[in-house]
Amino acid sequence: MKNETLDSDALLSEKNLFSIYVAARKVRSSRFNLITTVIFFVAAVLQAVLSPQTVEAKVEFVRKYADFGFNAALTTMGFLVAGFTIFATLSDPELFIKMGQRLHPDSKISWLKHNFFLFIRVFIYFIVFIVWCLLVIVFGSKSGVVSYLIMLFDDAAVIREWVASAAQVLLITGFYFILMQLKSFVFNMHHAVMTSLKWKWDKADKADKGGEG
Repeated sequence: MKNETLDSDALLSEKNLFSIYVAARKVRSSRFNLITTVIFFVAAVLQAVLSPQTVEAKVEFVRKYADFGFNAALTTMGFLVAGFTIFATLSDPELFIKMGQRLHPDSKISWLKHNFFLFIRVFIYFIVFIVWCLLVIVFGSKSGVVSYLIMLFDDAAVIREWVASAAQVLLITGFYFILMQLKSFVFNMHHAVMTSLKWKWDKADKADKGGEG
């Protein structure tokens, strides 16, 4: 049912990316993504704790895959943004307006924002992961500030091992998490395109029936 209190000003209520993320939390996340990510996190923790891998090997792993993750995530996000821009530009504005006027029963925001937030949230997660990888690359290098700060402590070897293990767990879990977000992005894009086509199909059917009458 159309919500009369929902007007065009509601489209501009979010003023920055953080406010979009806060509003996007109203949209329920995929239970499969959350559960499998938690399982993957636990597995990564067990590997970090039980693996006979040396500290040097863990540090090398983190540095290597932080660099790989930064480049891979940045490149992938570029393609996602380009695809989303094309989709948003070519879609029927009339459909978007109708979606903006109707309230989603679960998230209590418009259908338009509900659908768009699914995409924007993926971009935000990618940005967070890219920033995390960048922090590791810049501050976790051999001459980085993290190495310098750790050497200030008496038990530097123990702290270095804990930091390397924590970074490894976060990096591995982050990789899996954004892969699941990519999976959801592909489905949501497919569903959005099918919704747009159904809208035009139903609109054409109504026009044909009106012409026959």
